[in-house]
Amino acid sequence: MIEYTLTWLEMAGVDEVFVFCCAHSHQVKEYLEKAGWTGKRAPASMAVTAVESHDAISAGDALRAMYGLGVVSFHLHPYFRL
Repeated sequence: MIEYTLTWLEMAGVDEVFVFCCAHSHQVKEYLEKAGWTGKRAPASMAVTAVESHDAISAGDALRAMYGLGVVSFHLHPYFRL
């Protein structure tokens, strides 16, 4: 399933993708490497980065974890909290 999604994103012209891993993160990272999405065989048109966190249980937790790691940064409306 992840192969189809990454291929579709690449064909759509997406420049950068973050794969957020919780459970089985080692296996996901290994798959991305073997499939050629990361590492030396990675496509030049799209950067794929695996982000690992075992504490996230929701999309908000995932965004907070990525923000805390400095992976993403953005300006939010003052009434919106992560």
